[in-house]
Amino acid sequence: MDEKNILREVKIRPIRKEEFSLWKELMNKYHYLGYKRMPGKNIHYVATLRDRWVALLGWGSAALKCKVRDDFIGWDEKKKLERLFLLANNVRFLIFPWISIKNLASKILSLNLKRLSNNFKLLYGHPVVLVETFVDLSRYKGSCYRAANWIYLGKTKGFSKRQAV
Repeated sequence: MDEKNILREVKIRPIRKEEFSLWKELMNKYHYLGYKRMPGKNIHYVATLRDRWVALLGWGSAALKCKVRDDFIGWDEKKKLERLFLLANNVRFLIFPWISIKNLASKILSLNLKRLSNNFKLLYGHPVVLVETFVDLSRYKGSCYRAANWIYLGKTKGFSKRQAV
């Protein structure tokens, strides 16, 4: 079967409560940042192909400070504080190292975005209207995000909540 047809079989869903330990274990083992509790409101997803796990995603609350994002939206400080809860941050995205399927990453991102807002609404009582992520450009180019129609806004200062990164 060719890769285009294989991509049609990819599915994504939130993990079940009993799968969380495995999700954390795999994220710790295979993601270069490992797993740390995701900030604020969060949802953990698994992407499957023929019922086999091929990728993991984690979404958390948006970053409090991100000048390029705030400038893009046109927020002043007051508006940002009122509306930041409507944004979600793709905190983790992992395709297992033994999986190699062309365009899989962008397919997973697209499928995930189709259900993310509704999942947030079911869990937290509000939709997600905008998403963000931060790409370590020393490791990745962010190609899968561009292929999934995300907009590159620019470089950030690179500070985490605790220290400079």
